[in-house]
Amino acid sequence: MAGDGSQLIFWAAPDGASSVEITWIVPAAGRRGRDKRVPRPEATHARVRRWGGIEPGEQVMSLEDADRLVQELELYQAQQAVIGIEQARRRQARIASLTSRCPHCDVARAYVGLEQLLEGSRSRVAFLGDVWGTSNVDVHMYQCTYCGSIELFRDGGPIDHPLPGSAEADPGPGPT
Repeated sequence: MAGDGSQLIFWAAPDGASSVEITWIVPAAGRRGRDKRVPRPEATHARVRRWGGIEPGEQVMSLEDADRLVQELELYQAQQAVIGIEQARRRQARIASLTSRCPHCDVARAYVGLEQLLEGSRSRVAFLGDVWGTSNVDVHMYQCTYCGSIELFRDGGPIDHPLPGSAEADPGPGPT
């Protein structure tokens, strides 16, 4: 919203517009017959600009129509906020339930810690040499306490380690 109360900007709309800009105006009241931007209480019309969506472009509408549009956009914005909160809650619940399980033994793997792996390809090593052709990659390692198989997760991803499900998981006696 503009500091003088003459403009509202919404960053999404139900019709698919990426943004909608509503400017409160008095038509032909400015210099050289241009529209004058004014705060909402002084306006007689509104200029609406849409980017994207079904009807992109600019139009001038009455205050009543603009007020209905503002209510619709505010409701849509609130609905999108609720959807975003619900999606974040579901994602957090899913991440909290994650565990690293051994596909061979069907037991929970134990978190070993952050390790460094040396990565490089033959062509990089041949072209750049041993020192410049390789690099270290930080990975979180989980190991099966029964068979010793491991699972690796690159550090810096969207999931924090150790996985909540693995930190408290009991490896159990092994397969039956």
